Amino acid sequence: ATIINHPETLGLIWQPMDDDLRAALTCPEGIRVRKVLSNSPVAATSVRKGDVVCAIDGHPIDELGNMDL
Repeated sequence: ATIINHPETLGLIWQPMDDDLRAALTCPEGIRVRKVLSNSPVAATSVRKGDVVCAIDGHPIDELGNMDL
């Protein structure tokens, strides 16, 4: 799996959802959280390792972690 590291912005390491996970969930796109770095913006939220994030504030996230605003 492709693992993408964004510690400089969010404090989050993530990977795109695979086909099995996508089929099991109701969201067609999103990311799976691999790690939340301590003392980061994401660490102050309820997001944890293993979570799947499909949207932020109602804006869908694509498989590259991009969000259309």
